[in-house]
This record gives sequence, structure tokens and C-alpha cells, in this order.
Amino acid sequence: MLTAVHSDLTLFDCPLYGCDPPITFMTSILCYYINTSHSIQQIRLHTTQLALDRMVFPSEKIVFESLPEERLEIYTYTENGLQLFQSIACSQLEVLSRTKGRT
Repeated sequence: MLTAVHSDLTLFDCPLYGCDPPITFMTSILCYYINTSHSIQQIRLHTTQLALDRMVFPSEKIVFESLPEERLEIYTYTENGLQLFQSIACSQLEVLSRTKGRT
């Protein structure tokens, strides 16, 4: 299980129920999303293998696991209810590590 990498980050361990074969860290990626808006957002990532459905407050940072080909859906609350605001490829949200010696 992953743990929070920084005190102001919220880390979610997406359930990997019923995976055949099981999802491994080799096939999944670690993703990072920050709500840069001034309103509460609802984020969703639903596949047959992973599930994430969470409210994200302004300036809140979320770290989660996903498959690179999946898309994170971001919804905002309007007078008409929940509306799809944006859909982002998880490969664009991947956390990249910097190795020693690189700038």
C-alpha cells in the first residue's frame, strides 16, 4: 500500500478488486491532480479494474494510481447539477521522478 509523500497531499489507494491478472506497479502509474479552481470539483476514474470517485476542494492535491490509457473526468457543480468540466488522460497526470545528477 502506498503512503502519503507529503503532508499536504492526499493519497488514495484505488481498489484493485477482481483484477485478472492483478494490476501491478509495472502496468499502473502514479498520478497527481490539483484543483486549481475556486470551486469544489468531483473527480471520477471508473474502469473494470480501478475506481476513484472523490470531491476535491480548491487547492487540494490528490495522488492516485491508474492505468496510463485511462482518463480522469472532472465535474463541477452548477445550478443544473453536476456537469462534466474536463477529461484528462492519466498519462498527462503521471508523477515523474527526477534521478540524481539530472537538473
